[in-house]
Amino acid sequence: MPQGERLKVKGSSNCVGERVRLLRDGLKLTQDALCARIAHETGEWADPGTRWVPTKTEISRIESGIRAVLDLEVMALAKVLGVSPKDLLPASTEDLKDSGQ
Repeated sequence: MPQGERLKVKGSSNCVGERVRLLRDGLKLTQDALCARIAHETGEWADPGTRWVPTKTEISRIESGIRAVLDLEVMALAKVLGVSPKDLLPASTEDLKDSGQ
C-alpha cells in the first residue's frame, strides 16, 4: 500500500457505517440527534476537553463509508445506539467480502 493510503474494503474506509445508519434509522433518530447523544455520552467518560462532538456531516461521512472510525468512536456509537460494539462490526473478514460494504 502506498504511503498515505488507508485500508479500504470495497471502497469503504469503515465497516460500521451501514450498521450505524440502519440502527439510527430504526431508532428514528436524525443525524443531529445522534450527534447530540454522542456529545452527551462521551462527556460522561472522556478525558476533560476531549469528548467527541461530531457534526451532522461527520456522521454522514461515517454512514457512507467515507470517514474512518476510531475505536473509542465505535464505543460511543454503540452506547448511544443501544448495542454492543461488536454488534457494529462484521463477525469476520469473510463477512466483509460478502457485505455491501
